[in-house]
Amino acid sequence: MTKIISFISQKGGVGKTTSTINFAMALALAGYKILLIDADPQGSLRFSANVEQSQYGSFELFTKPEVNLLEICQATQHENLSFILSNINTLEDTKIVENLVQDFSILQKRLDPVKKQGQFDFIVIDPPATMSNLTLNVMYATDYILFPLQCEVLAVKSLKHFLQFFKELREMMAPKSIKIAGIFLTMYDKQLPLHQKIATQVMQSLPEVFFHHIIPRDKAISESVAFGKSVLSYNLASPGAVAYMRLMKEFIHKFNLN
Repeated sequence: MTKIISFISQKGGVGKTTSTINFAMALALAGYKILLIDADPQGSLRFSANVEQSQYGSFELFTKPEVNLLEICQATQHENLSFILSNINTLEDTKIVENLVQDFSILQKRLDPVKKQGQFDFIVIDPPATMSNLTLNVMYATDYILFPLQCEVLAVKSLKHFLQFFKELREMMAPKSIKIAGIFLTMYDKQLPLHQKIATQVMQSLPEVFFHHIIPRDKAISESVAFGKSVLSYNLASPGAVAYMRLMKEFIHKFNLN
């Protein structure tokens, strides 16, 4: 059965969208069939991947259950990677979606038929960097929640706040069982003592969910975003691309998803 992965962060600028597209591309390059969903009204994923919007997108995903989800998907140049892009563009669109997603299970119900049919190995979702009802819908539908953590003090504080919020959220969403599959570090500079300290603290505090493969600060990652590509498409030999491939393999191995 298809598994759903989402990248969750309360704080913007930590590499959430960049990690979403690069992790999805790493899976696609490994031979898995991937559906990448942009559930963020800001639509950053479209710009990062340089994909043109089709007739349908995330608005229809949430509001038009009569439209077959596979009709909403867009093929890409990579045979293993398809998209559903964000097209929640207007205030009216936003109001309609926000009204629907007060029911946390809306997205899960929409994706369940696709999971059972198994056209994709993984559905990878990029939600907003807020704890909105839209993000809660994504979390409710998700099998594996991944948390990108920038190696900065404010990001660590955001993580602590999120973990407390997450405890309350699990009670709110019962009997649905949700859990954090893993936390991984982004924009890491091994030359900075602060980054080394944060990495050690997170690893020691949360060893059961800490991913050991870290995403480094790499100009190839920044350049790839500017060119509307994943770093794996831009420069597969770069430290950033290698790190995302290794992170993907660690994830697959950890949860026996081969």
